[in-house]
Amino acid sequence: MQNIPVPTPGCWNINDIYSPDGRVVNGKVIRNAEGVYEPPKHSASHKS
Repeated sequence: MQNIPVPTPGCWNINDIYSPDGRVVNGKVIRNAEGVYEPPKHSASHKS
């Protein structure tokens, strides 16, 4: 396993880096259509 730095500040889940959705490429957050960085929202999978 490769230890890469967290691409942006904030709360990250290991799955955001190793099993990313389309917003993370090569461990880095990419810009959305408006040109804004939008980190994955892994908390959506947690039920309160």
